[in-house]
Amino acid sequence: MGKDCVQIYLNLNISGKDRNDVLACLTALENYFKTQCNVLYEHYVFNSHVSTIPGSQLTATSRVYGNLHLPSSCEFGSLTDELIRDGSVIDLIDWGTKGELLREKSPTLDKAIDIASF
Repeated sequence: MGKDCVQIYLNLNISGKDRNDVLACLTALENYFKTQCNVLYEHYVFNSHVSTIPGSQLTATSRVYGNLHLPSSCEFGSLTDELIRDGSVIDLIDWGTKGELLREKSPTLDKAIDIASF
């Protein structure tokens, strides 16, 4: 353990009894160094992925499936499919397909994928 880590360890809020317990010390250090998820940042990344390349030649398929992996840390819950669907529709270049999707009454992500022939 380097001197920076020792300094962090000394500043951790660990009781005197737990300072003698190796497992408790390792758990406290692990919790300190564990990356915390910033949901706002994750939403920013997800929403920035949509329409980030105006006029690009990416296919609708690559846009939808590119969006599918992004929400894992966004904590969208039951809205995940709707937000992927919406972002993918916004991103579509083909106005005919986009119009057909927008005329549908509340299409699911699967139905949108079928209509857009992803």
